Amino acid sequence: MPYIPLVLLLVIALTGNVSAQETALQRGDAYFAHDEYQDAYKDLLVEVNTDLQPGDKGYRTNEFDPLYQELYSSGKCNCKHGYCRPTDVRSTILGAKSGYDVVVNRHWFPVPLDALQHERTLSKELMRKLMKKGVRAHVCAYDDPTVPGGQRIECVVLYLSG
Repeated sequence: MPYIPLVLLLVIALTGNVSAQETALQRGDAYFAHDEYQDAYKDLLVEVNTDLQPGDKGYRTNEFDPLYQELYSSGKCNCKHGYCRPTDVRSTILGAKSGYDVVVNRHWFPVPLDALQHERTLSKELMRKLMKKGVRAHVCAYDDPTVPGGQRIECVVLYLSG
């Protein structure tokens, strides 16, 4: 039996729309209810999505959003709302001039030198707040088919000390 996402089962159970689900399964597509059902169950759909990992769009974004707004207002990052998130970082093996690679949507990407922000370029207070709970790096990245790998890295906030 094909994998049926939990969201799909919840929508089917709540809407009773079995024929649309069967059609989607026959085509091999994911089934999502009509727009009115998506709006009605939007909160439920968000809560079900618990498998996000560091670097995934949406990972801990709401937790850090007020701080991201402060970062944007500092002029140090021109990111779009909702595209910043905590991520993993390592010394580069991809040849980044910045010396670092970060995870974006479960893939490693080299950090462009002009995207790097750290404790020497940001206020100590903002860095302290951003690096709470063991987070060492944040990335702002969004889909851009014109760049290698399809992800444009707008900025990376990195805690270099310690």
